[in-house]
Amino acid sequence: MLKRTLLFLLTILSLTLSQVWAQNFDSLLIAYDGVAPELSVQEKLDKLKAVETLARDKKNNDALANTLRRIGIVRFHSGELENASKALLEALRLQQENGNRFGVLSTFITLGNVYFKIGQSSQAIRYYEEAAEEAEALNYKVTLKNIYLNLGQFLTEESRYVEAEKYLMRGISFLDSVSDVSDIPYYNGALGFLYLQTGDYAKSRNYLERARVGFNADHNLYGYAQSTRNLAFVLKDIKKVDSAFQYMQLALDSAMIAEEPETVIEIAQDLGSWYLEVGDTLGSFHFIELANRLKDSVINEAGIERLIEAEQKYRSESKSKELKVQKETLRQRNYLILSLTIALGLGLLAFLLYRYVRLQKEKLVKAELEKKSIEIDQLLRQQELSTLQAQMQGQNEERDRIARDLHDRLGSLLSTIKLQFSHFEGRLTQIESEFKSTYGNMMTLIDTAYDEIRQISHDLSSGTLNKFGFNKAVQELVQAIQDVNPIQIHYLSNKVPIEDYTQITESLYRIIQELLSNTLKYAEASEVNIQLSLFNGTLSFTYEDDGKGFDQKVAEQKDGIGMLNIKNRVEMMQGTLNIDTSPGHGVTVMIEIPL
Repeated sequence: MLKRTLLFLLTILSLTLSQVWAQNFDSLLIAYDGVAPELSVQEKLDKLKAVETLARDKKNNDALANTLRRIGIVRFHSGELENASKALLEALRLQQENGNRFGVLSTFITLGNVYFKIGQSSQAIRYYEEAAEEAEALNYKVTLKNIYLNLGQFLTEESRYVEAEKYLMRGISFLDSVSDVSDIPYYNGALGFLYLQTGDYAKSRNYLERARVGFNADHNLYGYAQSTRNLAFVLKDIKKVDSAFQYMQLALDSAMIAEEPETVIEIAQDLGSWYLEVGDTLGSFHFIELANRLKDSVINEAGIERLIEAEQKYRSESKSKELKVQKETLRQRNYLILSLTIALGLGLLAFLLYRYVRLQKEKLVKAELEKKSIEIDQLLRQQELSTLQAQMQGQNEERDRIARDLHDRLGSLLSTIKLQFSHFEGRLTQIESEFKSTYGNMMTLIDTAYDEIRQISHDLSSGTLNKFGFNKAVQELVQAIQDVNPIQIHYLSNKVPIEDYTQITESLYRIIQELLSNTLKYAEASEVNIQLSLFNGTLSFTYEDDGKGFDQKVAEQKDGIGMLNIKNRVEMMQGTLNIDTSPGHGVTVMIEIPL
């Protein structure tokens, strides 16, 4: 422990003395996460508090927000819910001030979990709804499907059934649109429980049966137990009591095998109440006792096995008592029923074995087909990227050639013409005043043409980029624009070592050129902010202007060459592109590139 503390203090000291703490801050957090399993809750909090102090001293709000969010998560998992909410709310405020929408999304979800645990469901739902809006805006598909499901379940618990149904149906439509069936059983189970609460038993039974089939196929015993339990309630409410008892017993068996003590307790309590309702006090006492024993003990694997054995023994004893009180004339009938049951059981076992073997074969064939499909997709993807790279390389070479021709050939020609005209300068006194004025206009036009060609050559060529590096090229581009346009352009590199990543600097520089060109042509903006940041091996590029924005749906239907080039370059760098804009609200472009 002392050794770790000394290493921690030395790390903080070295960061301060070298003045590179900002670049190593996230690495420091990751290092703490790496040893987190070995630390107690207090040790984790002590280390994160030290990082928080450093972030506050350096006034780095991004790092501070990230640290506070981690502190909130640690406190949440340790049960310190009030302190967790305080840390998370401060992190959320900083993230919103910094425009960190990805951090805001994550913090909204964590806050929703905290408030739901506290028991403030309405507050939890509000944060989840805000998280849904952020995820929809950022098009985070994996996050969206979980948010919709949780919202549906939370709203059902609050008896807000119309809203719950809306989110659950939206989630199912979303899963259908992306051909994702992994979470369909959870949505079916949530809808089945919702319709059970509203009394729509036909719909409830339909969705719960679908959920049971899905969970069974996925070997998810917990989900199977919950959906079977809810189906038992449906059957009880529609007066199919015998079937309801059978399904509830099946739910109990599944929960026991799944080793889910809380679910076993709930189902045992249900059965205890049901047996009491039908006048079976012995059965009621048994299940209530089972629930109490589970509450009073910690259930491990051996404990679960003992409970299963006890339950089977109870059923066997109950059956024996029933048989003893039966009349002698019913014995043969019972033996016949037992024989038929065994025969049916063997037949069912044979059918299940056949079905299992068949399913295994189908899975093997499906897996082989999926493997082939993935290999084909990878080859096509590789070929597509190679083609894009070749196209971009060709474009860059052609731009450089045109730039050289403009500068060397047409520029030289204009210089020669100007020199020839200059020979007339000494003889201007002999020329009438009107020709003198014409001469001046021609010289001005030649100078203007020369400057324009020089500027075009500069814009086309990547010479400055190759010679002086990315940052110098961007700064010269910004200065050239500001010299002739009343616009403020701010470029912040955050000390990202962008010059080390030559494989992307050419494409990133062209993207900046294209975005600035669009802003100058269409946006009527007064200010532009360009920013780079690096975290966990991912380069984040943000471009913002305060112009008039545009309608994304309309723009997507008629993407121009410039925007198509931007998308192709981002794809070639294996990055992701997000554009956030609307009429009257400027444009924000976010690009993430794995390095």
